[in-house]
Amino acid sequence: MKLSQARDNYTYFSGRASEIARQLAFAGIALIWIFKSQVGEDYRVPRALLPAAALIVLALILDFAHYGIASLCWGIFSRVKEREGVKEDAEFLAPRQINWPSILFFWTKLIAIIVAYIYILHFLIVRIHAS
Repeated sequence: MKLSQARDNYTYFSGRASEIARQLAFAGIALIWIFKSQVGEDYRVPRALLPAAALIVLALILDFAHYGIASLCWGIFSRVKEREGVKEDAEFLAPRQINWPSILFFWTKLIAIIVAYIYILHFLIVRIHAS
Protein backbone atom coordinates (compact mmCIF):
# COMPACT_ATOMS: atom_id res chain seq x y z
CA MET A 1 0.00 0.00 0.00
CA LYS A 2 1.18 3.50 -0.73
CA LEU A 3 0.87 6.44 1.64
CA SER A 4 -1.33 8.13 -0.97
CA GLN A 5 -3.74 5.17 -0.78
CA ALA A 6 -3.89 5.44 3.00
CA ARG A 7 -4.67 9.16 2.66
CA ASP A 8 -7.32 8.42 0.05
CA ASN A 9 -8.90 5.91 2.45
CA TYR A 10 -8.82 8.47 5.26
CA THR A 11 -10.41 11.11 3.03
CA TYR A 12 -13.12 8.73 1.88
CA PHE A 13 -14.02 7.38 5.32
CA SER A 14 -13.86 10.73 7.11
CA GLY A 15 -16.11 12.19 4.41
CA ARG A 16 -18.59 9.35 4.84
CA ALA A 17 -18.45 9.68 8.63
CA SER A 18 -19.27 13.38 8.27
CA GLU A 19 -22.21 12.62 5.96
CA ILE A 20 -23.57 9.98 8.34
CA ALA A 21 -23.08 12.25 11.38
CA ARG A 22 -25.06 14.97 9.59
CA GLN A 23 -27.85 12.50 8.74
CA LEU A 24 -27.89 11.28 12.35
CA ALA A 25 -28.11 14.88 13.56
CA PHE A 26 -31.18 15.58 11.44
CA ALA A 27 -32.72 12.23 12.38
CA GLY A 28 -32.06 13.02 16.05
CA ILE A 29 -33.86 16.35 15.73
CA ALA A 30 -36.82 14.56 14.13
CA LEU A 31 -36.81 11.89 16.83
CA ILE A 32 -36.74 14.48 19.60
CA TRP A 33 -39.57 16.37 17.91
CA ILE A 34 -41.71 13.22 17.95
CA PHE A 35 -41.67 13.26 21.77
CA LYS A 36 -42.59 16.93 22.13
CA SER A 37 -45.75 17.90 23.96
CA GLN A 38 -47.97 20.88 23.41
CA VAL A 39 -48.82 23.15 26.32
CA GLY A 40 -51.23 25.80 25.10
CA GLU A 41 -49.59 27.27 22.02
CA ASP A 42 -46.09 26.23 23.08
CA TYR A 43 -44.27 23.04 22.25
CA ARG A 44 -42.08 21.45 24.90
CA VAL A 45 -39.35 18.90 24.46
CA PRO A 46 -38.95 16.40 27.33
CA ARG A 47 -36.30 17.63 29.75
CA ALA A 48 -34.36 14.37 29.42
CA LEU A 49 -33.89 15.07 25.68
CA LEU A 50 -32.61 18.65 26.04
CA PRO A 51 -28.95 17.61 26.41
CA ALA A 52 -29.28 15.49 23.26
CA ALA A 53 -30.86 18.40 21.40
CA ALA A 54 -28.07 20.74 22.50
CA LEU A 55 -25.39 18.24 21.47
CA ILE A 56 -27.01 17.75 18.08
CA VAL A 57 -27.06 21.49 17.46
CA LEU A 58 -23.44 21.64 18.61
CA ALA A 59 -22.56 18.80 16.21
CA LEU A 60 -24.12 20.69 13.29
CA ILE A 61 -22.15 23.81 14.24
CA LEU A 62 -18.98 21.71 14.48
CA ASP A 63 -19.78 20.16 11.09
CA PHE A 64 -19.89 23.63 9.55
CA ALA A 65 -16.72 24.64 11.41
CA HIS A 66 -14.97 21.44 10.28
CA TYR A 67 -15.35 22.34 6.62
CA GLY A 68 -15.24 26.11 7.06
CA ILE A 69 -11.96 26.09 8.98
CA ALA A 70 -10.38 23.62 6.56
CA SER A 71 -11.40 25.84 3.67
CA LEU A 72 -9.99 28.91 5.42
CA CYS A 73 -6.67 27.22 6.29
CA TRP A 74 -6.12 25.82 2.81
CA GLY A 75 -7.28 29.03 1.15
CA ILE A 76 -4.83 31.13 3.16
CA PHE A 77 -2.05 28.62 2.57
CA SER A 78 -2.59 28.56 -1.19
CA ARG A 79 -2.77 32.37 -1.31
CA VAL A 80 0.54 32.63 0.58
CA LYS A 81 2.10 30.22 -1.92
CA GLU A 82 0.72 32.28 -4.83
CA ARG A 83 2.22 35.47 -3.35
CA GLU A 84 5.55 33.69 -2.91
CA GLY A 85 5.50 33.08 -6.66
CA VAL A 86 5.05 29.31 -6.53
CA LYS A 87 4.07 28.06 -10.00
CA GLU A 88 0.77 26.18 -10.52
CA ASP A 89 2.45 22.83 -11.17
CA ALA A 90 5.27 23.18 -8.63
CA GLU A 91 5.67 20.52 -5.93
CA PHE A 92 5.95 21.67 -2.31
CA LEU A 93 5.16 20.42 1.16
CA ALA A 94 2.34 21.68 3.33
CA PRO A 95 2.83 21.94 7.08
CA ARG A 96 1.36 19.00 8.96
CA GLN A 97 -0.40 21.38 11.39
CA ILE A 98 -2.58 22.85 8.65
CA ASN A 99 -5.14 20.05 9.16
CA TRP A 100 -5.14 20.03 12.95
CA PRO A 101 -8.02 22.54 13.43
CA SER A 102 -10.34 20.68 11.05
CA ILE A 103 -9.37 17.32 12.57
CA LEU A 104 -10.28 18.67 16.01
CA PHE A 105 -13.71 19.81 14.76
CA PHE A 106 -14.22 16.49 12.93
CA TRP A 107 -13.62 14.30 15.99
CA THR A 108 -15.49 16.64 18.34
CA LYS A 109 -18.48 16.53 15.98
CA LEU A 110 -18.50 12.73 16.01
CA ILE A 111 -18.20 12.60 19.79
CA ALA A 112 -21.10 15.08 20.16
CA ILE A 113 -23.32 12.87 17.97
CA ILE A 114 -22.37 9.73 19.88
CA VAL A 115 -23.10 11.32 23.25
CA ALA A 116 -26.38 12.79 21.94
CA TYR A 117 -27.51 9.34 20.88
CA ILE A 118 -26.54 7.91 24.25
CA TYR A 119 -28.97 10.43 25.81
CA ILE A 120 -31.65 9.51 23.26
CA LEU A 121 -31.12 5.79 23.82
CA HIS A 122 -31.32 6.24 27.59
CA PHE A 123 -34.56 8.23 27.19
CA LEU A 124 -36.06 5.49 25.00
CA ILE A 125 -35.02 2.69 27.36
CA VAL A 126 -36.54 4.49 30.36
CA ARG A 127 -39.69 5.18 28.35
CA ILE A 128 -39.99 1.53 27.30
CA HIS A 129 -39.55 0.29 30.88
CA ALA A 130 -42.11 2.83 32.15
CA SER A 131 -44.81 1.55 29.78
